[in-house]
Amino acid sequence: MPLPVEALWTCAVLAMVVSGTSFTITGTEIFEPMRRLLSARSEWLGHLTACFYCTSHWVTFLLVALYRPVLVSTGFLPVDLAISAFFVVQLAAYLTGLLFKSYSVIIPVKAAMQQAMEAARAAHRAQRTGTVGAASDADVRGAQEAG
Repeated sequence: MPLPVEALWTCAVLAMVVSGTSFTITGTEIFEPMRRLLSARSEWLGHLTACFYCTSHWVTFLLVALYRPVLVSTGFLPVDLAISAFFVVQLAAYLTGLLFKSYSVIIPVKAAMQQAMEAARAAHRAQRTGTVGAASDADVRGAQEAG
């Protein structure tokens, strides 16, 4: 039986799409309002949109139904597509694991950058309102009185 290179390539591309889509739906800020809304409507929908592995199954089933890649031919299309779908889910889970690993390095850096930006904004606001200057004058007066 020849290796189904085209179906394998299709499954690899679908796994990349599933990984990115599932991660985006379940883990990014832009989809937070949708996750909150669905969680309020149904516990099941809330779980579905919070779990990348769960979401990846549904995205995979949709894409495999549309593209119909057949990795293993049993002669019964529903079984063939189920095999391809679970191959895509597992490959997507592996790719998402790599994505999580890379984000575990990036997220602390992003958090530190956000804290630095917030501190800079607070300093800028204080400077605009004159609270920094008043504090420095008080410090100067306190130092003069002590000296």
